[in-house]
Amino acid sequence: MRYFGVKRVFLLLFLFLALHLHAQMHLQLHKSRNEKSWFVDGCAGFSMYYGSLGFYNYDPIEKLKKESHYSLGINLGKSLNYITSVRAYYNFSGLKAYNIERKIRLDSKMHNFGGQFLINISSWIGGISYVPDFTIYGIAGAGVALTKPSLYYLSTDTTDLAHNTLLKSGSAMAFEINAGMGISYQVFHRFDALLELAYHFSFSDELDISADGGKDKILYLKAGIRYRFGFPGIKSTKAFGRNRK
Repeated sequence: MRYFGVKRVFLLLFLFLALHLHAQMHLQLHKSRNEKSWFVDGCAGFSMYYGSLGFYNYDPIEKLKKESHYSLGINLGKSLNYITSVRAYYNFSGLKAYNIERKIRLDSKMHNFGGQFLINISSWIGGISYVPDFTIYGIAGAGVALTKPSLYYLSTDTTDLAHNTLLKSGSAMAFEINAGMGISYQVFHRFDALLELAYHFSFSDELDISADGGKDKILYLKAGIRYRFGFPGIKSTKAFGRNRK
């Protein structure tokens, strides 16, 4: 009986050491993954225009339904440490407005690109020296917005052919700054799921080719997937080494 008791103690000790070693290796990989990796984000969502032609600026539901445009984006970034990352961003989206009072409809394609800093709020405020599976982060950056807007006459009579009468079209460019928040969750070793809300403030009133005294703003709501690569694994210390197991 004493033999089986000693055997059981050794078995429990072995299991404890194995679990501890696995946890340490997982933490090491997690830190390496988030502190040293490169990453690519693919996102899709909506851009909502807030400017002088906007009619539903204070009604978020109608804004999303009638004055939003689909948005596609891609980012390329690098983790600098467990708190800070940098990335280059590009969005293809648009501007839409449906101003009943002024009888004007705005439709525009838009390109945004620039650079952003990402600040890991979860680790920073939480005082932990690694990036947890679920992360809240801040976004701040600057870039350029390019648009090709068109203004149309908006008739209250939907059978009126003048509903699609082009009033004015052109192109515009503006510098912008942006800020926002995001959340990410590690789904697999190399993949994170993302949700971001970012506010882009342009230094121009003419992205909608309608100079009325107020700067044009765009709110982005996007969801996406992040793929991480170029970080050390268990069996390799090279930056672009073997996949982790």
